[in-house]
Amino acid sequence: LPGVAWLEKFTIAMEWLDGRIGLLRSILADLDTGFVARDPSRLTFRDLCLDIIRKKVYQHGQSISLMTVGIREWAKEERAHGAQSTGGSKFEEDVDMEKTDHRALILRFISVLHIVGYFQSHFLDPYIAYTTEFYTAEAKRLGTSSSPAEYLAHVDRRLNEEHARAKGVMDEPSRKDVLNAAEHALLPTEITISLAKPGFTAAWKERNIGNIARMYTLYRRVNELDRLRAAFRDELQVCVRSIVTDSPKDDEMVPRLLEEKMFLDKVLIEALHERPFANTVQDIAKLEEDPESDGERLFSYAARDAFEKGFLARKRKPAEMIAKFIDNAMRKGQRDEDEETFWRELDSVLGLYRFTQDKDVFRTFYERGLAKRLLLQKSASDALEERVINRLRDGYDPEFGKGNDMFKDIALSRDLLAEYRASRRSGDEKFSAMVLKFSTWPFGKYEGTIGLPPE
Repeated sequence: LPGVAWLEKFTIAMEWLDGRIGLLRSILADLDTGFVARDPSRLTFRDLCLDIIRKKVYQHGQSISLMTVGIREWAKEERAHGAQSTGGSKFEEDVDMEKTDHRALILRFISVLHIVGYFQSHFLDPYIAYTTEFYTAEAKRLGTSSSPAEYLAHVDRRLNEEHARAKGVMDEPSRKDVLNAAEHALLPTEITISLAKPGFTAAWKERNIGNIARMYTLYRRVNELDRLRAAFRDELQVCVRSIVTDSPKDDEMVPRLLEEKMFLDKVLIEALHERPFANTVQDIAKLEEDPESDGERLFSYAARDAFEKGFLARKRKPAEMIAKFIDNAMRKGQRDEDEETFWRELDSVLGLYRFTQDKDVFRTFYERGLAKRLLLQKSASDALEERVINRLRDGYDPEFGKGNDMFKDIALSRDLLAEYRASRRSGDEKFSAMVLKFSTWPFGKYEGTIGLPPE
């Protein structure tokens, strides 16, 4: 590396020269404290020497050229120790982040540049320019020839290397400038556009939260989160639509949607650093009152939009299947589950209800199911039914008030039936009747005949 070898010789020479200047300064200290002090326009001995060195050495065109060559050679050598392309599309997994033999030399070279105040112009600017040039070429070579996951993993490794390298030789403001150049060279707009949709789609289908988190971090660095959020919304909408429109698997619709929602919540928390959207009215109110709640929950809003539009692909059916799923759950009851688990699962299902615009359809099917369970005594628990109705009314939809009227009719009918049986001498246990309000129960006019017991 002839350029690096020249930098070493130059650094040694400048260090020796600085030592000699210091020695002469101590010998001629009386000039600075006496002769120069009386006239502020005169330069001190050290300043005079540095001014001459700047003009004769650092401002010389050949010196500047040789420094630039040495810096580029060192940077190229450093980057050759990191993530490299093998065959143009695959990348090494093991990244050598150890210091190279020349990093100590670069630290010394930077020190002598700081002495004359030329660090910015003679090191940082050419280093940033080469960084942009190097990574721009790498992005063009690898950005389209590898999979999104491979390329983004490569970018992540490259930026980690660049951070470690800059941390080893530069101060924090300079490191930020270098990293900013590397980020925008490796992730220009055309690449973030081409990788967003296929990259996110692949990560979502593979359930790879790590890759989604990497995409979020990298896109955030280059201010491209809007593009990633669009890909996120589109992919989620496609997934929801495919589930909702899969007619042969209607019975599996709700469990599949719940699985998708569960993974979504995990992605929002672990990869996108946002809270999942609230389900109940109370939860929404608490979130709005919480001063520590996220100011911008843009991915959460995009997810809600994706679910709502996905549900629109097949009107009525999602609301119907959610109601039927709850109907089946209410027939089974808690069984071996503890109460907390039961309510958590129920809230997950009711969370899907918030995405449908066919809330009247849901109410219709739910009330029909509730009526059948109450009249045929198929419910696991009337007390549980009443709690669920109250939860629906208070947390999701105030229109669910009819459910309470059903319970009143059932209670009144049981009392009347008990009084009737008590008044009969024979105690006809087979006869059963209920007095129901026509406006409360979701049934049409009965056209059949009714068998009454003899007087």
